[in-house]
Amino acid sequence: MSLHVLTFGGFDIQRSNNSLIKKSKRSKRSHELLEYFITNREKKLSSENIINNLWSDSESADPQNVLRTQIFRIRKLLKEAGLNGSGSAPGETIEIILENGFYFIKTGENCKIDAVLFENAVIEGDSLKAGDPDAALERYQSAFSLYKGEYLEGSSGSEWLFITRNRYNRLFIQATLRLFELLKLKGLWREVVDYFEQAVVFEPLEESLHLYYLEALLSLGEFKNALSHYNYITGRILKELAVKPSAAFRNIYN
Repeated sequence: MSLHVLTFGGFDIQRSNNSLIKKSKRSKRSHELLEYFITNREKKLSSENIINNLWSDSESADPQNVLRTQIFRIRKLLKEAGLNGSGSAPGETIEIILENGFYFIKTGENCKIDAVLFENAVIEGDSLKAGDPDAALERYQSAFSLYKGEYLEGSSGSEWLFITRNRYNRLFIQATLRLFELLKLKGLWREVVDYFEQAVVFEPLEESLHLYYLEALLSLGEFKNALSHYNYITGRILKELAVKPSAAFRNIYN
């Protein structure tokens, strides 16, 4: 059994598909802080850095005390969930550590973070793409299945989150395009269509995805569907982004 920290499409900590954390208005700050620790899991963080990134606009007269209070609440939340202390399962732990004036998060070896698994799968796929395309295809498919939506969707749009969210967004698009390319080489156009229909939910206006989809429809002989989709997506991009069809779109049309 493993502990799963889910960050794509929202935030949750689960064991056997059961959520271990409860959200409320009162716990909003502590959950935001926990998400911050998860995002910066490889860093040691000073209290000043945490306060500046999360609560720089706070009117509190004692932000250090606010931080200590939220750390206490996180530790209590994790303990109640059986994620630290004597009641936790071996390797399925999450702890907030204070060491030499710096805070950091420590997770057990059986704690799986979807963002880590996703990024590792993309890296492995990239390394295998030239020499072992079948293995690369499997890794990209694995990465695709892990992506359930925007990183920490529903959380605040602070700068610390904006940068990380954009990076994972970019990785997802890159991995999906490489997945499409490998499927194209195998002539698996129906699979391209199936993956596109999932990917477009997350990236509705990403031109490169639509180009592969149109190529797949043409290769499957679905010319009316291709023309209908071309008219729909070029009209939507023009309306929402004020961008006319690119040369690549015009070539597909021709």
